[in-house]
Amino acid sequence: MQRILILSVSLFVIFFLGWTFKTADTEGGKPEKVAKAFLIAMEKGDLVKAKEYSTQQTQDQMIYLTDAAENAKNRKVIITGSRIRDGYGQVYYSFKEDKDKEYVIGLMEVDGKWLVETDKTAMKDGKAAPDASQREQIKKYDNYDTSPWNTPEEVASGFLKAIEDDNWVRANALSTDKTRESLSTLEDLGTPPKYRGVEILSSDQEDKTAVVYYRYDDSEMERSIELIRLGKAWRVETTKSELLKKDESEEDEYEPAYGGDDSDDNDWNSDEITEEERAEIENYDISTWQTPKEVATGFLQAVEYQNWVQAKALSTEKTWDELSKLASVTPEAKKRKFTINRVTPYENNTQVYYTFAGETEEKVISLVKIGDLWKVETTKLDMNGDGGLKDNLDSLQSELEKGIKD
Repeated sequence: MQRILILSVSLFVIFFLGWTFKTADTEGGKPEKVAKAFLIAMEKGDLVKAKEYSTQQTQDQMIYLTDAAENAKNRKVIITGSRIRDGYGQVYYSFKEDKDKEYVIGLMEVDGKWLVETDKTAMKDGKAAPDASQREQIKKYDNYDTSPWNTPEEVASGFLKAIEDDNWVRANALSTDKTRESLSTLEDLGTPPKYRGVEILSSDQEDKTAVVYYRYDDSEMERSIELIRLGKAWRVETTKSELLKKDESEEDEYEPAYGGDDSDDNDWNSDEITEEERAEIENYDISTWQTPKEVATGFLQAVEYQNWVQAKALSTEKTWDELSKLASVTPEAKKRKFTINRVTPYENNTQVYYTFAGETEEKVISLVKIGDLWKVETTKLDMNGDGGLKDNLDSLQSELEKGIKD
């Protein structure tokens, strides 16, 4: 009888522990286990099972995956790593059938349970995981002590002051991944810090979202910034355009790069670009120059050394005609040294200010973003340092007229 009792108790303990572990996986468990269970269900096209490991937002996105069962791939999921912080996490994974590709999926801790938080695109095609160097950056941001900033108002203030003070690590630490993409672009612009004060005016807060209203100490314009709750922490969710929004008192249009008007005082016919020349320009390797500062530097160097192919590769077609004009009036390469002084960003363009060695006059060229590439775009080039292109052309025309009269 005693043996039967002991056996019954043992079976009950084993059953209870087994149920507990299964429940832990189903009800939340570790983020890595939850992510793997979700991914396995998705690979089988089992949306009902996948919903058990999903937040409500993820479940709502599944209505767009009506063909999940028909397109089930049944690949074997391999968890390769994770990052977990403040109730928010990301799990990295790949498939046994294709180990060279690595993906990432997000999770949230909801009422003590880890659940997958993702969208229909990531569920269908997967989201590429960051590479090794990007992960090192992410690790640095995740390890930054953000404990002084907890409420939406505190996080917004800490974020905005970080940008003003050129503290990009803190700004990224207080941001979502989406915002970090915009911050990367702003940091690349190399704009000098402004050190403006930030005054928080008010805020509107809901369960998972918040809007904080503020203004800078040099302006009366009221601005706003959005935040979302990632697990237990509030993080800034904004775009580059919002961060670069100009004061209402500022001009809507930026000053032309050449410092004059857009009128064309010289009747020039655009040089014809042959197919061979166009192919040479379009195939020119410009991977060395990515940021506005780098593109401006590469463009100016090309003009100074009369590498017109490089100059055109780093500029828009609108600028090519001006380069051809400039080439016609500068018979020798000047090879002057120059210094990039500052970069001023606008919403859809930027301006780079520079000075030639031995000169005090600051010059400026404009750039626009076309797709993922920054390109120099201007309608007049003031590159010669002795009055610019326009004065050289006027001088040339004067000499021609004088020759005709003589």
